[in-house]
Amino acid sequence: MALLLPAAPARAQQDEPAGALDAAPGSAASAIGEAVLVDGVGGLIVNGTTTGIGQEFFRAFNEFWREKPEGDKFTLTVTERASRRFGSQIFIYLGQKRVYAAALPFKLHLVRAISEQAAEATYTNIISMDMFAPGAADPDLANDEM
Repeated sequence: MALLLPAAPARAQQDEPAGALDAAPGSAASAIGEAVLVDGVGGLIVNGTTTGIGQEFFRAFNEFWREKPEGDKFTLTVTERASRRFGSQIFIYLGQKRVYAAALPFKLHLVRAISEQAAEATYTNIISMDMFAPGAADPDLANDEM
């Protein structure tokens, strides 16, 4: 049911341990470490949308997300809660942490603008999250519990 799409072209890794990041020290991608990478795979966007409007949102979001610097370091999940009465609600998760939520309009031509706003807000939220700052990890919590 879910479709996995890479957020950027895959690069061959030579002589690197599994899960190693090729980001510069001090960058957002190096600060997140292995919290975002699952089995050494990063940069995936999982499609959990079901309606036509949700699919269009996902396509446009994926297009805008690819333009973000270091966007290929994060694995995101885009889910949709569809309702005939209230329209679709979109949620974007980084791991188990919700980083964006919005209601989609019923008109298809408005979805592209919302997906552009979603890509910008998601990127800003991920970069500014305190839990990914170096030294902010709680020793009592596992990576997936933060």
